[in-house]
Amino acid sequence: GGRADGIVKSMLMHSRGGTGTKDPTDLNALIKEYSNLAFHGMRANPNPINVDVQLELDESLPKVDLNSEDFSRVILNLVKNAFDAMRDKIAKEGSEYKAKVIVRTKDLK
Repeated sequence: GGRADGIVKSMLMHSRGGTGTKDPTDLNALIKEYSNLAFHGMRANPNPINVDVQLELDESLPKVDLNSEDFSRVILNLVKNAFDAMRDKIAKEGSEYKAKVIVRTKDLK
């Protein structure tokens, strides 16, 4: 668990030194990787929660021109913030609350 948390922190430090260029990127692969890192980082912390993470990714999505270093931080922060909000709700409502995160991609063109 501690190793996963270290990997997340290391990747964040590494990504801050990026080039800032936009390249064709597999958005689904980026989301899978960084939502998984956020999950394992959360599970490695002293106060982990049980959460169901569901990825509903449009496999027909084309590559997207983006800065993958910046976007990976966005995904990581969104998922980590969701886990923090769920931790608060579980503390308030008790163990009967079933935490779930759903991440979806869809080509709207």
